[in-house]
Amino acid sequence: MKYFTLVLFFITSLQLTAQKVNIVPALKLIQQGKAASAKDSLKVYQQINRNDPDVLFLDAILTSDGEMALEKYRVYYKNFPGSRFADLALYRIFSYYFARGLYTKAESYLSLLKEHYPGSKYIKHADRNIPDERNIPEEKNIANRIPEKQKQVERKPVPEVRPQGKFTIQAGAFHNRGNADNLAAKFRGAGYTSNITEKDVAGSHFNVVMVGSFTEREEAEKFLDRIADKFNISGRVIPLGN
Repeated sequence: MKYFTLVLFFITSLQLTAQKVNIVPALKLIQQGKAASAKDSLKVYQQINRNDPDVLFLDAILTSDGEMALEKYRVYYKNFPGSRFADLALYRIFSYYFARGLYTKAESYLSLLKEHYPGSKYIKHADRNIPDERNIPEEKNIANRIPEKQKQVERKPVPEVRPQGKFTIQAGAFHNRGNADNLAAKFRGAGYTSNITEKDVAGSHFNVVMVGSFTEREEAEKFLDRIADKFNISGRVIPLGN
C-alpha cells in the first residue's frame, strides 16, 4: 500500500510538472526578432504539454496569418480568462481590429480589457480616441506613408481605379509580409492599383494592403461589393488623407 502511494505521488508529480511550461524565454526571443528560434521552442513546449494555456498563447503569437491568429486569441481568452496572458490576448485582438480600421469592433475589445482587467498595463497602450468608421477626417493616407521603394506602378488601370481620389479600400492586414504581397499581387494582376504599408498598432506589426482610389465613397463601396467575393476579402472603405 505504501509502495502504491509513492508510485501514485510520483506520477501525479510528473503530471503537474508537465503542466508547467515557461514560455518567457520564447517571448524574449520574439522580442529580439528571433521568431524562428521561438518556433523551435514552441515545438518543444507542445511535446511537453500541448494544451497548456501558455503554450496555446505562444502558438497564437507565432501564427503569421492575421485571421488565424485572431481566432486563436479569441479561443484563448474564452477558455482561459483567468490566465496571466488573457489581458494581452484582448490587447492583441484590439490591435488587429484597429489596424484593419474596424474601430467599433476594436473599441468593444478595449472595453472588455478595461472591464475585466482594470489593472492591465496594456490599457494605457491601447487606450486612445477611436474615430468613427465613416467619418475620419484625421485619418492619414496609409498609402502616402509607404516608402518610395515600396510604391507600386499602376498596371492596366480600370475606370473605377483612379490615380487620385478621396477614398480607398483597406483590403487586409497581415502579420506575414508574404501574405500581404500575395493579396496585392492578385489585385495588380486583375488591373487594380494596390499598395502595401507597414503599420505598428499598439505594439503589433501589420502589413496593410490597400486597393484602388476613388473620388466618391459610394463609388468605393460599389467597387468593394464587386471584389469582396472574387478575392475573398472583408475590406473597408476608408478616407484618404491630405
